Amino acid sequence: MVGIYTGSGYDKVKLGELLKEAQEAHHALITGTQAVIVERDGRKVTFTPANIQNLRLYIQDLQGSLAVSNGRGRSPAGMNF
Repeated sequence: MVGIYTGSGYDKVKLGELLKEAQEAHHALITGTQAVIVERDGRKVTFTPANIQNLRLYIQDLQGSLAVSNGRGRSPAGMNF
């Protein structure tokens, strides 16, 4: 599966920085420290506890893109019978 940042010009270092920033923002929201502002696709997005799910999805997108850039890609879901 291709990450949403694949082909965007972001290298592994930039993706890692974005991921760290998003994870720190998530921590700040979870601990009630503050609402956070993250720059995403060239615009600032404010995350609050009310839209924390969007932040989690953003983190998952970054993790997927970073995995793809590291050559690991996402593995397909397995089924057990």
